[in-house]
Amino acid sequence: MMKVALIIVLAGCAFGKKMTFENKEIDAGNTVYKPVAVVFHDQRPEVLSGREKPSYCGHSNSTGQIGYNIQTASGKPLSTEFTNALVASLTKRQITAEALMAAHTQPADSILLAFKNGKMERLLYFTIARWEATMRPKFVTAEYEVVYNLELKVYDREGAILAN
Repeated sequence: MMKVALIIVLAGCAFGKKMTFENKEIDAGNTVYKPVAVVFHDQRPEVLSGREKPSYCGHSNSTGQIGYNIQTASGKPLSTEFTNALVASLTKRQITAEALMAAHTQPADSILLAFKNGKMERLLYFTIARWEATMRPKFVTAEYEVVYNLELKVYDREGAILAN
């Protein structure tokens, strides 16, 4: 009986680990004056290769140091949650913003073309090159670490890069 209880406690700490980024307010860091389209394009090697789902956020270890994947709580791709969170934050600040969704398999030039066919004046194009959240349990708490590599390119209506 003690072994069963121990297994449940050790496994229960890691099962169901989810992360959510939607409904989180993001500080854009500066004022945006023109209407913007926002896209996060997931280009993580583990997602592109098919080893991980687009909803992959990282991994957690149980107290027994058994590793488990962490996915988004919604099951949506990580890039979708990031896009929705930034658009909601900008809109809350009364900045005209719309989400431009892109699949990880979609070529960059088709995303730029979709923007040009839209009505926004700027494109905030984020590339997710790396995102790896790690959760390690401590005695009473958990320690989280995120290693990431995001790139931002700002485009004008004609598709010229204004900032990188």
